[in-house]
Amino acid sequence: MLKVLFSISVWITGMLTGMDSFGQQTPLWTADVDYNVNWMKVTPFGQVLASTPKGLYCVDPETGKILWNIEDLKGCLEQNYNLIEGSRFFTISPGNSNDVVEVVDMFDGKVLFNSYEAGIKEITDQFYLRNQDKLLLFGKLREGKKSSLLEVMVDLSTGKTLWSKENTYRFVGNIEAVGTDEVLVVSPAFVTKINATTGAEIWKTPVDPLYANSSSMLKKLEKFVPKPSTDEKQVKLIFSPYRPEICIVAIPNTDVGGSSMASSIFEKMKSGKDEDIVTSNFSAFNINTGEYIWKDKVTIDHEMGVCFPTENGLLVGSGNDGHFNMITYDEGAILFKTKFKLSFKKSNQPDKNNSPNFRGVLTNISLLKGNQVLLQGVKDRSHLFYASDNPKKISILNITDIQNGSLSFDNSAEIRGTINYIMEIDKGVLVGTERSLALLDPASGNWIFENDIKCDPSLVCADDNNIYFFNTNDNRLYNIAFNASALTAITDPVNFEGKEKVKRIELIKEGIFLGSDQNMALVDFDGKIKYQKYFSAPANSTLVKALLSAGMLAGAFATTAIQGWVATKEINRSLHSDFKYNLKESMGTDAFIGQSIQNFNNAGGMGKMVSIWNKRYKATRQEKDYQVLITQEVKNSTPVLLKKVNKSTGETDAEVELGKDREPLYDLDLIEGRLYYINFKKGNLMECYKF
Repeated sequence: MLKVLFSISVWITGMLTGMDSFGQQTPLWTADVDYNVNWMKVTPFGQVLASTPKGLYCVDPETGKILWNIEDLKGCLEQNYNLIEGSRFFTISPGNSNDVVEVVDMFDGKVLFNSYEAGIKEITDQFYLRNQDKLLLFGKLREGKKSSLLEVMVDLSTGKTLWSKENTYRFVGNIEAVGTDEVLVVSPAFVTKINATTGAEIWKTPVDPLYANSSSMLKKLEKFVPKPSTDEKQVKLIFSPYRPEICIVAIPNTDVGGSSMASSIFEKMKSGKDEDIVTSNFSAFNINTGEYIWKDKVTIDHEMGVCFPTENGLLVGSGNDGHFNMITYDEGAILFKTKFKLSFKKSNQPDKNNSPNFRGVLTNISLLKGNQVLLQGVKDRSHLFYASDNPKKISILNITDIQNGSLSFDNSAEIRGTINYIMEIDKGVLVGTERSLALLDPASGNWIFENDIKCDPSLVCADDNNIYFFNTNDNRLYNIAFNASALTAITDPVNFEGKEKVKRIELIKEGIFLGSDQNMALVDFDGKIKYQKYFSAPANSTLVKALLSAGMLAGAFATTAIQGWVATKEINRSLHSDFKYNLKESMGTDAFIGQSIQNFNNAGGMGKMVSIWNKRYKATRQEKDYQVLITQEVKNSTPVLLKKVNKSTGETDAEVELGKDREPLYDLDLIEGRLYYINFKKGNLMECYKF
């Protein structure tokens, strides 16, 4: 949903520009971790990791005390440090090799898992089971046949290897945790439900109902399936908030006469390679029992495209044309039938289901109010490969009713460029691309207006009455009221210095804030520029990298928090009922915080982790009234400064000198507002400054 992504991007953009209240320029504390710190990182929970020749240190951000040190990880490389998304763990390799991987708890420094000791090497995939606090790893057997694959389940609350299996789940198509201690695994021919703690198979069912009685044969044949040409997980596991007991497995299929993936095993054994994907197969399973919901698999004679669960069924779209259809949850029936005969398919087979076709290539779906769906795509297949700013690229839109699949317009609406912004307002649907911003009349399919505006979702903000757009083509600020049908430019051009373009926009009490790496401006609601400031960049461009890295960390923390919420049933209901649903506000609800805490408690009652996560999550939700930037007034002569600049006034509230180090070593916590700096002049002490 473009609307959801837009809300997220605006929220994260605002979050990345500031830190908390400013303290004294003298450091809050200093810590002596080692003579030579090679690199340091702020973790998502705020601790500071420092790699030295004596070990990997972790420093308490509040006091500067050494929380733990792992001597075996001395001299480890920064590029081998990887967070396990959504968890308190990270993986790292000792020394300068990545042959051995260790899993470390960032709170107590406990090495929970060592890949060498577990007999696994060349880890190819890992799945963190967030609500179970377990990690499922796939790799090669360290000792034995080179072709042997090993699956290892690790309990991250204890570090214990719960179980391991050899060559059991070959080339996993996808995996998903279900329930409190179970996981679904899709391999080339089977869907298997596993007890995550014991590894016992609760049920194992062939993907294709046609082979329900041929499990033994499939198990033998599956071992000979060639490794896919891509590591991308093409199999989709689809869960509907309307039918939580059902899992739909969607599998792209090769052109072997419309056969299932299980059947195509024979063909793959012959050819040893994948063919062009031209069909899609769908099977539905009862999560609890493994029984088939549908008697037969459903085959859609198109390349797999968008799949979206609705109240009526699963809406599926083609990946190579504009055909779409609805598969009912209970029967697996194809819901829509039309009289269309014209097909734009590029495959060698007809559309057997005679599906609706909006006569283009379907690329995305958005929900509108009134039980309608906005279909988005491009005019023909060649346009998929055009660059976003290609003047020949044309996107198309139409509207369908999910009750019957009928199209609202005989001819789809066309707009230049790639669609990257959708918002429904009173008078129609706002549609933005890199080349145009237009308002679609949902009744006629005509454009109420179309303007030459480069619509970047990060340069859009809104209040209860207006939406504001900054156009980087003419550097003007535009707005449209929710109940209006015209777009208005409210400023003269706002030109930033240093060849910079506006990168972010934010509504604050005093007006509309515009910012970039080194520029800041404030426009009042009447379009008058209240101030415009430029802070020259430092001569050493590497100084800015830590600031960007800190921004990415803050963004990653926020996105992780978002993921659990987006997956809930409540957001789907809200999006159905009210298109102006404010994701930014709803994510701060007590219900979400409470559920997140419950999830952490279910994972082992990590009280300290819950407290820190709760505090940092709420910090990301607070509006910041300043921007943090790095500047140097006279290049190569004056000190490099980290500045906190007030968004309302453009005045500097505080600054910290970073010195004149050629390659200063520092990192930032943009959530808590702290700067960590290695002072080489004072015996390489780590210093913490609070903003």
